[in-house]
Amino acid sequence: MSAGDGSPAMRALRKWGPFCSLMAAVVLLAVVVVMDDDVSGTPGGGADVANGSVGDEPSETGAPPPIGRMPPTHAEAAAAGTLGEYEWGEACDTERGTVMVPSVGAAPCVPVFEGDNGGATHTGVGEDRIVVVWYDASDTGGLDSLLGNAGLKDSGEQQFETVEQWAELFSSVTETYGREVQLVRYVASGGMDDAVAAQADAERIATDIQPFAVLGGPPSDGGAFAAELARNEIICLGCALGMPECRILDNAPYNWGTEPSTSQFVAGLTAWLTPGPDNAGLAGNAEFAGDERLRSTERSFGVVHFDQDPPVMSTCPGQKSWPEDFVVESYLLDFATMPQVAAEIVAKMSAADVTSIIFAGDPIMPIYLTSAAEAIDYHPEWIFTGTVLTDTNSLARLYDQSQMAHAFGVSQTGVPVAPGVGGALDLYRWYFGADAEPPAPSTYQVLLSNIPRLFSGIQMAGPDLDPTTFERALFRIPPTGGDPVNPQQSHGHWGFFARTDYNGTDDLAEIWWDAEATGPDETGKEGTGMWRYAHGGARFTPDDPPDPAPFDPTDTVTRFEQLPGDLQAPDYPPPAGSPAAGA
Repeated sequence: MSAGDGSPAMRALRKWGPFCSLMAAVVLLAVVVVMDDDVSGTPGGGADVANGSVGDEPSETGAPPPIGRMPPTHAEAAAAGTLGEYEWGEACDTERGTVMVPSVGAAPCVPVFEGDNGGATHTGVGEDRIVVVWYDASDTGGLDSLLGNAGLKDSGEQQFETVEQWAELFSSVTETYGREVQLVRYVASGGMDDAVAAQADAERIATDIQPFAVLGGPPSDGGAFAAELARNEIICLGCALGMPECRILDNAPYNWGTEPSTSQFVAGLTAWLTPGPDNAGLAGNAEFAGDERLRSTERSFGVVHFDQDPPVMSTCPGQKSWPEDFVVESYLLDFATMPQVAAEIVAKMSAADVTSIIFAGDPIMPIYLTSAAEAIDYHPEWIFTGTVLTDTNSLARLYDQSQMAHAFGVSQTGVPVAPGVGGALDLYRWYFGADAEPPAPSTYQVLLSNIPRLFSGIQMAGPDLDPTTFERALFRIPPTGGDPVNPQQSHGHWGFFARTDYNGTDDLAEIWWDAEATGPDETGKEGTGMWRYAHGGARFTPDDPPDPAPFDPTDTVTRFEQLPGDLQAPDYPPPAGSPAAGA
């Protein structure tokens, strides 16, 4: 398929515009193919934490107390009656107890630091610096190259400049104990699935640059890059793409993911699907299918998921696949063969009398799957899982709308909001000025993802920064978000998962496709067909799934034109010295 052709896939990429590179960056998150169940064995690299050892079910939940020279948070000092003993600084909102960043996920305040920071506390940490590598995977091939040919990809230079600017923003409100975060760009030497090159890159980074942390990594190298960094005691944020939970725990405390682990995501999905004592699940006949025969048939599930050759996911002890009675089909991310493969998959699902197809893959394959199903007059329930922006209106409008009239599922993202009422661009302009534009216009959102976590960990760790104090620092931060717009984020032991959580998003929202709804998509283009968020957009964790309510318009929302009052971030002035403040 040439970059200039008029195929549905290419039209989709052009239409998606500034959001396409985000799709490329997270495309490997489409591998929801296994469930970690009763993972056995003891993690090899994890350190003990206060609320239970890494990998064990914790004896207690919540924030572990600070140790050593870790600072108290504003909330901890308030509880102890010691607020007056500390200076909280101009960047602290003392009413909220969080730093003055217009975000609901702002980090807790800590006291202003004075004294000796300990100098070189770990590799990459000195008296006046913290070395952090940004891994440039902008030319690793695959979908990213296709985006470049369509004129939708930011260059590595543009992306790195944007990362530097995000770091500048968060440095302005973060206590870094006399140290400056120094960013170093490292350009990947191989393709996105080249494990040999990925491991060699990690070795060179560890030997030649010797950083404290790395931001990002190869999306489909089977974990080789992340494991090599862990062996060299280097933290990697955004290195856990598609990795089984047991491997993340083996590498603890060095690998941190931005999305839920596979087991965490599947736990939420299956809790919602499966009838239980407190939820109805999807029991009985396939009542939302598109023809009478399937609607009167007891549900039988099929799964279509993305994979790589060799598979992205390796197995873990005690791991199991989808239930034995599910019909499971996988495909490779090969745009040239997608139409043929989709037709073959749909034919198999129809022949097996599958009533309900669970899709966990990239956003282009459903174009061909739904078209193939329509071509053979097969109208199952389509259960989308929100992988790789399949839960966006802009892309879902490209799928066959007769089929999409029977589509529902879960979303990992929050309810969309109208431009100018919150989001990454508003945050950027808060610091850089009302008319400022990020150097990387297509990827500035995804480039932000690891920056707040990096700076929160540095601040909460205290002056004696190393991977262990960084780990405990992130575990100390209470969960943020969990509202209709902002997915819940937490790390450590907060009672949502049995094992230590080194990943990001904890929760999901229920969605269904309203084929008649009209409104703007994520690019602002008006059109017909929108995802509706059920239950007012309320999100759920695996232990509290709602009763599925597909196609019930009661208490649903497609997007917020104005944020509800309790979801609005505080209106802070820009920091002194920032471009927006007239520096």
